[in-house]
Amino acid sequence: MVEFKRKIASQIDYIESDHPRSVYLEGMKIFENLKHSFQDDIHLLHNVNAVYHKTSGKDLDVNNYLKNHVLELNDRWRNIYQKVTDILTVINNILQLWADYDQLHEHVHLFLTETHIKITTLEQNNSLTQIEYNSIMDEFKHHKDALERFNSTANNLKQRSKCSAKEINCQVEEIRRYWAEIYEYLQRCRESVSKNNERMKKEQMLQASTVTLEQTAYQVLNDDGNTSSADNF
Repeated sequence: MVEFKRKIASQIDYIESDHPRSVYLEGMKIFENLKHSFQDDIHLLHNVNAVYHKTSGKDLDVNNYLKNHVLELNDRWRNIYQKVTDILTVINNILQLWADYDQLHEHVHLFLTETHIKITTLEQNNSLTQIEYNSIMDEFKHHKDALERFNSTANNLKQRSKCSAKEINCQVEEIRRYWAEIYEYLQRCRESVSKNNERMKKEQMLQASTVTLEQTAYQVLNDDGNTSSADNF
C-alpha cells in the first residue's frame, strides 16, 4: 500500500518542473485524495506498530528482524506523506498565484471596459464636462496601482509556470494596448471638454444677459408708469 502511494506521488514532478495550470488543477485533486487516503489508512500503520510491540514484548523478534522492518515501514510512510504534503503546498501556491493573476486581469479589464463605455456615451451625448473628465482621470491614477500589480503578478507567474509564458504574455499585451487606447482616447476628449466648457460659459453669459435685459425692461416700465402717474397728479 505504501509503495502504491509512493508511485502515485512520483508520477509527475510538481516541485522542480513547471506545468500548465490544467496539470496543477488535476494534481490538486490527485494529491488531496492521496492525503485523505493516508489519513484514512493511518490505522493500518498503527495496527502494524501495535502487533510489533506485542510481539517484541514476548521476545519473539529474532535479531530485531521485525523491529527493522517496522522502523523502515514507519520511515517510508512518514517520508511519502511528507512528500505528498510538500507537493500539495507547491500546487496550492501556484494555483493561488494563478487565482491572483486572474482576479487582477479581470479587475483591470472590467475597469477599462466600463470607462470606455462611459466616455463614449458622454461624448456621444455631448455631455462630457470638466468634472466628469477629471473624475475619470482620477480613476485612471487610482487603477494604475492595480495595473502594476497585475504586471508584477504576471512576471512572477511566468517564472513559476514557464510553459504558460506565451498565454500570459498575450494577456499582458492585450491589457497594455487596451489601457493605452483608452488613455489616448481620454487625451483626445480634452478638446471636446474644452468645447463643452466654452458652450456652457456662453449659455450662462447669454442667460445672464437675458435676465439683465428683462430686469432693465421691467425697471423702465416701472419708471415710466411712475412718471405718468406723477404727471397726472
